[in-house]
Amino acid sequence: MIPRLPAIALAATIAWLPGAALRAASVPAWLKDATALADPPLDRDAGAIVLVDDIAIEIGADGRKRTVEHYAVRVRKPTGQSAAGISEIYQAGAGRIRGLKAWTIKPSGQVVEYGRDRILDLALVNDDVYNDMRRQVVRAGEDAEPGCVFGAEVTSDERTVFTNFEWQLQETWPVLVARRSIKTPEQWAIKSVTFNHAPIEPIVNGRVTQWEVRNLKGILKEPAMPALSDLAPRLAATVLPPADARLPLFDAWSSVSRWLSVIQDPPAAVTDDIRVKSVALAGADMTVLSKVKAFGRYVQNVRYISIQMGMAQGGGYQPHPAADLLVKNYGDCKDKANFLRSLLAAAGIRAYMVAVHLGDPGYVREDWPSPTQFNHAILAVSVDASVEAPAMIRHPQLGPLLIVDATDDQTPVGELSVDLQGGLGLVVSPTEGAIVRLPVTPADRNLIERRWTTQLDAKGTLTGSLVETSLGEEASNLRRYVSGLSAAGFAEAMERRIAASVRGARIDRFEPTSAPDRYDVSLSFTAPAYAQALQPALLLVQPPALGDDGPDLSSPTRTSPIRLDPAMAKERIELKLPAGFVVDELPATASLETTVGRFTATARAEGDRVVLERSLVLVGGLVPADRAGDVRQFFERVRAARTSPIVLKKP
Repeated sequence: MIPRLPAIALAATIAWLPGAALRAASVPAWLKDATALADPPLDRDAGAIVLVDDIAIEIGADGRKRTVEHYAVRVRKPTGQSAAGISEIYQAGAGRIRGLKAWTIKPSGQVVEYGRDRILDLALVNDDVYNDMRRQVVRAGEDAEPGCVFGAEVTSDERTVFTNFEWQLQETWPVLVARRSIKTPEQWAIKSVTFNHAPIEPIVNGRVTQWEVRNLKGILKEPAMPALSDLAPRLAATVLPPADARLPLFDAWSSVSRWLSVIQDPPAAVTDDIRVKSVALAGADMTVLSKVKAFGRYVQNVRYISIQMGMAQGGGYQPHPAADLLVKNYGDCKDKANFLRSLLAAAGIRAYMVAVHLGDPGYVREDWPSPTQFNHAILAVSVDASVEAPAMIRHPQLGPLLIVDATDDQTPVGELSVDLQGGLGLVVSPTEGAIVRLPVTPADRNLIERRWTTQLDAKGTLTGSLVETSLGEEASNLRRYVSGLSAAGFAEAMERRIAASVRGARIDRFEPTSAPDRYDVSLSFTAPAYAQALQPALLLVQPPALGDDGPDLSSPTRTSPIRLDPAMAKERIELKLPAGFVVDELPATASLETTVGRFTATARAEGDRVVLERSLVLVGGLVPADRAGDVRQFFERVRAARTSPIVLKKP
């Protein structure tokens, strides 16, 4: 039986339209009570407020769980209409949604009830060839007018090997009441931990453990903010069954590592065909690092195709046999990591599977051992102590490890995407499993270097060339961007970018060149009437400036930390003066050094030329919200120095 949910107390002030008759027969009692709750005296400008977000789970001794969810939200403004809906995830074959009911209560009191014709059944992941994870969606749509309340009730069943539960208690809207409860069989225990919020202590009533938090302020969307999962309150609970329950016991990271090794080690078996392929890819005289790079490039070029089955039973973590990938030439992240591991093993090189979270380096938390924190698989390859690479870590027990992402075909082997840098990963081993901190690439390895050679004529037309070289993450990002464009589209995008800095510029020649560890762009351009004539004998010239001006921090208030990626940019601009002109005024020398980064700029006259040199280094990391003013001031001073003009005169 599902534990009866405690009724929500009616607020003293009725928030819905006074005098509107709520048709009690049309909505359940819990939704009537939620509708009567008054808005708290916070977030008055929010487009919506979640009145109730309540999930109750009952777990059977066989691991089957039954869930009842109640959700109610009041739409305040048109900007909050997107909150009036619900999306419920289930797994075909291992679970089902037994019932989904939804209503909208309009300000007039009219109740709109949504039937099966308004429920969409969709694939959870659209990019996979097959994935048995699905979702049912109901949205109020045009019924979500300001002042309405949308409510939904969902009941579902699922059988799963996982006894970990994690809930993000908030999206961006403020929340009045967030409640979670778990009912377990006798003799089962529960441990919980809270992230991004003060600890939420559970209330235990017999076999039911309940957590509740109230009055969560809304989360503003701000430029350069961390991922929402690093800001919104998260509650994580682990149910600990007795030893005879025949379910995995995820009570420590070593337990998670052993469980993963049981399902991930057998598919890495080395076959005769794998040995033949390994020999073909690596020459006998190649170093360990050379072999890793050769194997890694080969596997990165294997087609990414995902077929996910048996997710509730751990299928999402179990790779297909490496021998299958050799024949089929496709697989997903865990398949490709496993394939690379097998090729390396055939060459006598040991490698470990590593479970990570891609896209949010701060997502995985060390104090909650759970395989469900991970969404991606990479490798840690044992290498010589002499190997130096940005993606190296040196573990006290496992020794030097080179981190390799066999899926990311835009990042060279030896480097690591910024979406993984600094995050926690679990090295999978039956006996040596360990949580490790992934490396962070120094700023000078994420480098953009620009060399401008320009000439100005007496009419103010600027002509010249630009050679831009990108290294590290900057090169990888450019490759990802270019992969979605045609050659003409890339040229047009670059012309728009140049024109934003060099007014009226038109590209005459455009030559991009991609290499495994860099990306070069070479171009020439013409910008008519670029210099501004102040007087017949004076010209004002704005030097080109393609550098990043930093995040938009123009808002006078800031609520979330500022995320900055480590990066470095160098720029050298050579400007040949028009005949008969000399330098009258040069930009002042600038030198800034803060905890955010460093910036230098110099300008000098050399005969009939002006040479400007600039260097910007961003340290990277999270800057507290109360230091937003310091970050804003740093980028404003950088921008002012980069845009300082040159004044030329005719004697």
